[in-house]
Amino acid sequence: LDYGTITIYPGNYDDYMEASTMARERQSSANARAKDKIPELQAFVRRFSANKSKAKQATSRLKLIDKLKPEDVKPSSRQYPWIRF
Repeated sequence: LDYGTITIYPGNYDDYMEASTMARERQSSANARAKDKIPELQAFVRRFSANKSKAKQATSRLKLIDKLKPEDVKPSSRQYPWIRF
């Protein structure tokens, strides 16, 4: 149970830890790419929104900017099991 959802991973605990770490890294890298791409798209929209031949492309890039909003990568809500003797 992580982030309030249940995700089933095949394999043992080591496979689960590796897969969940990779998923977190993918999310972080996707956010970084989106943060880099958004200023480029905004510059394109500013340059070409008034140009008749590029206006459709500019509106398309505006829609893409709305879709690229990066999500916050929250720390894991997992509680690690422990055994006390």
